[in-house]
Amino acid sequence: MLWILPLTLKADPNTNPPIARLSKYEQVESGFFDSSCLAVYWSVQNKGQSNEQLAMAVVFNATLYYNSNPPAGNPQKTVEGMWAGFGWGPSMLNSEFVLAYSRPGSQAPTCIEAAPSRKYAPPVAVDSDKRIIQSFVGSYDGNYQSLICEFVRPTRTSDPINHQTIDINAKTRHIFAFNPAPPKNAIDGWKYWHGEDNRGSYLINYSTGRAQPTNIDDIWVKRTHALGMSIIWLIIFPACIYFTRFFRKVNGWIWIHIGIQAISSIIGVYGFALYIIVNLTNNFGVSPVLNIFPRPHSINGWIMLILVFLQAVLGLFNRLTFSQESWNADRSRFNLIRFAHNWLGRILILQSFVQVGLGLDILYPAITIQFYGAQAWIVYFFLLGFWLIVFAVSEVYYRYRIIKPADKVAFIKGKIQRPDVAEELKPGKNGIVVKSDIKSFTWEDIDREMTTNGQLLVVAQNRYVYRINEWIQSHPGGQIILHAVAGTDITNDYFYESGYDVEQFVPKQKLKSKSKPLLQAGDRSSYATLNPDAPPSISAPSITNMTDLNDEQWQHVIRARRTHVHTRNAISKLSDLMVGELVVNGKSEDGDPLFSDREYRRYALVGSVMETEQGSVTPIFRLKFCLLYPFDARENEPTSFLPGQSIEIQARIDGKYVSRFYTPINGSPTAFEICVKVYSQGVMSSYLARQRPGDRQFKIRGPLGTPLVNPEVPLGPGMSWSYNQTLFIAGGSGLAPCLQLLQTMFLPTYVPLFVKQPYYPQEVDELLVEPGDWVMVQEHAYDGWAHGINLRTQVAGLFPLPVTVPHCGPQQRVVIVNCCKSPFDVFGQDVMNGALLAYPDNVSIYHCFSRGIPMGMPQDLVAQFAPGYIQTTRLEAMYLERAARDCRLDPNSQSQKVMVCGPKQLQGQVYDLLTSKLGMTHQSIRMMSPDSVE
Repeated sequence: MLWILPLTLKADPNTNPPIARLSKYEQVESGFFDSSCLAVYWSVQNKGQSNEQLAMAVVFNATLYYNSNPPAGNPQKTVEGMWAGFGWGPSMLNSEFVLAYSRPGSQAPTCIEAAPSRKYAPPVAVDSDKRIIQSFVGSYDGNYQSLICEFVRPTRTSDPINHQTIDINAKTRHIFAFNPAPPKNAIDGWKYWHGEDNRGSYLINYSTGRAQPTNIDDIWVKRTHALGMSIIWLIIFPACIYFTRFFRKVNGWIWIHIGIQAISSIIGVYGFALYIIVNLTNNFGVSPVLNIFPRPHSINGWIMLILVFLQAVLGLFNRLTFSQESWNADRSRFNLIRFAHNWLGRILILQSFVQVGLGLDILYPAITIQFYGAQAWIVYFFLLGFWLIVFAVSEVYYRYRIIKPADKVAFIKGKIQRPDVAEELKPGKNGIVVKSDIKSFTWEDIDREMTTNGQLLVVAQNRYVYRINEWIQSHPGGQIILHAVAGTDITNDYFYESGYDVEQFVPKQKLKSKSKPLLQAGDRSSYATLNPDAPPSISAPSITNMTDLNDEQWQHVIRARRTHVHTRNAISKLSDLMVGELVVNGKSEDGDPLFSDREYRRYALVGSVMETEQGSVTPIFRLKFCLLYPFDARENEPTSFLPGQSIEIQARIDGKYVSRFYTPINGSPTAFEICVKVYSQGVMSSYLARQRPGDRQFKIRGPLGTPLVNPEVPLGPGMSWSYNQTLFIAGGSGLAPCLQLLQTMFLPTYVPLFVKQPYYPQEVDELLVEPGDWVMVQEHAYDGWAHGINLRTQVAGLFPLPVTVPHCGPQQRVVIVNCCKSPFDVFGQDVMNGALLAYPDNVSIYHCFSRGIPMGMPQDLVAQFAPGYIQTTRLEAMYLERAARDCRLDPNSQSQKVMVCGPKQLQGQVYDLLTSKLGMTHQSIRMMSPDSVE
């Protein structure tokens, strides 16, 4: 390391004698160039005081310069037209300057204080109110042989943003430059290019006079940084986004996207950022305020580094939600994480073009483009225009040619008129080769392939079968939605508008409830004496009414759909995944699929209420489900569940498919309710109890099983469709079929009921009915009242059910014996209450609580939890005999049935009592297993 000691200027044999007026300065440094053509003189005045300052002179000697650099043509060796500059700082981007210019023909050189332009362009003159340098004196010496600029600069400043403080006892970094022959078209006629060799950087200690050269600010470091960032931000990243946007059909597109973005971000963005920071450490060590914050490029660069990191985090979470097993990882189109990730990516690309433009303006300022840097700007604007045109044209084509707007589904005369999408799904479309070994599938085959072999199969248009396993890792909607739709028909989701049925939906109005029935049941013989005619013909109820949903529940259906747009690319991709055709049991005349109880259809959970008290050992939840697309009904689809029928729910829990059977207590395959008893070790029951309405889709099929009774099928020749005497003994969750039976026999909807007694309205919303009228119930209040229509007058209103004859007939008697631990284990109180209050002569309910009634529990609360008669012991023969007498069982009757549904221990006990104590035959007893016992 070379240290230059203070020296006194000595005469040079090739120059004029030393300049006498410079002898007043205490220190001099002339080692900037080998020719010593540039020298700086200084003295420290008022050292150590608050007004400490440097008296300085910058001297450029033309003779010494031209002796080392002989000019062509041997022109006159003077300083005329030359300029020289001396600055405090590491780079021309952030240094303060003193500039001296020898204007031809002038009596003295022009000396100015200049500030950095924050780019590789000439510095700009400092406004008078921000100047710190004082007492400028410019002069020539020896017939224009030397250019001299003298001035005074304070070492301390009150404006650290624009001026740096100088510590005379420490090394201060400086830059210097000159140009002996500026181009005539330069700014102001002289402030321009100094050449590669006519510049440098020095460290000077003003107190000791020690000085040494240091590394100059290498513009090639910045150009390398600019080139790397431009390639990444203007080529790689836009290309990756273009691929991700328009080529999602490619297998593994998500991994290509992640790989390119991750490598480019880590090696590229952060690598080149670290490269320039490490190589230009000196720039940031002098004054961070001066070197970073005033420059938009630096500020924007730091912001982008933070945003790139944030984008990587969002991308990670976005990717995790692709494989997230929890439906709570919302993968809807407007998912917050995906929305933020997508838009932040777009913002970063736009920001990058701005950032590259700012960087180019630093390296190749627009004001100097006539001399250098034009090629860089041409490439920049070419890439900017190229991507704008490519993205704009592709987006227009994508939206109008690739994204196929879903055809509006027409709702005509109570049924769906579907557009035919079979052509879109036809094998061989889109250049796909049709396989010769096409396989046939039934719904049972599809379910077996899923649960046994792990094949994810879906059906479209009730015809084509597709294997979607290879799409599971890169489906834009995430894995969870594919697992949810596996094994079902996806035609509605894939081709139709989400909400096409909203126009047909009318939210259910809350029914006014009555505290008690106004009339008691009358004489059963009145039905026979009236000798009514057949009820007037009525049209089938619309599916809208059968869904029986309120507005909040309907919103749960909409949310559970998770619908997003599928493009022609997606359709083409789907057709490429075809593996077979569905073997169906025929189609209706208009081509609609027929109903199959083996087909899993997707439902939304729209209601979840705990029926039992909080803290119950085995809590019971009442869950309400509705089809995702309730108006898309199958041909010959049942309009209700019959007593004894069940549904099967299938769910993917901890990566495995689990299915359980449950008995609907009301409703139809369109919308229904079940009661789920939650066991501590129950996989499905615990899973269902945790779910929130609208969060997920459920695969359900049914009705399954042989019904106990069927209103459309008589029990035998000359017999009704229901038994005259029915005794139902239930245990635990076996109570569900009992509720189903009560609902069908005594609380049906959209079934005409015969009026046996008159009722005259007492309020404006009540209905006038007279003996012989027929009324159709639209909704039950479950307190002995219902809302319906008088089919004679076509007037709707509230009316008491006891004035009507039960749907099953006036002679039918149903007695239910419910065996459980305590009143807290009873569920379905609304149905039991509704039947008891509507037809008390036809229905009786007994409860046997093996653990008795909790101490201190009020009787009215017990009655609220357990409507009917109470027995605080286990089921005993005496109590069973009492129930049998109440049911009027007759061993010789051909129209009676005893049904038992509960645990095997209860079934065995009850069977022995029935046969040994009551004399019942085996043929009159039907044993049933509760669906939901796990």
